[in-house]
Amino acid sequence: NIGFGKPGTTQNCAKCSAALEMRLRGYGISAGRQSYPSSVDSQSLWFKDAKRVDYETDFAEEALKSYGSMTSGTLSIQFPNGNGGHAMHWTNDKYGKFSIQDGQNGRTFSSISEMMDAYGADRSAGVTTFRLDNCEPNWDAFEQDSVIRRASTASKVKNRFSGKVVDTW
Repeated sequence: NIGFGKPGTTQNCAKCSAALEMRLRGYGISAGRQSYPSSVDSQSLWFKDAKRVDYETDFAEEALKSYGSMTSGTLSIQFPNGNGGHAMHWTNDKYGKFSIQDGQNGRTFSSISEMMDAYGADRSAGVTTFRLDNCEPNWDAFEQDSVIRRASTASKVKNRFSGKVVDTW
């Protein structure tokens, strides 16, 4: 999320999560800017066959870990009193280590509990998730919603699955 804090970079968390997923696949892109909140449910438009799964907070992390190594997706939390929410990216790396990356501000967390404490999330609202590593991107929807743009900082990146170096999108 280049220029976090500038106009259009504080309401684009769902786009940041989608862009982070695509960067992990080897595409040199960043999130598009946005001046209004977007729904995490947009993941099902941006990634073909992405399905929303809601978990109680206490069970979400174990459920995501059960997908195994080299899996990833988006998760979202709600803030207390209906004051919005926040979307982030989750990953089980090649060793099966779980982490959460906030593509909007660059923070990383080792657990859902740590992340919820840091953001003061409403634990009773649960966690909404989308597994994305097994879904194809919907490039038309990405373009239509201005989800992603070419990253100015990278021209080639390594795909985490194949290990091949690919050109930017």
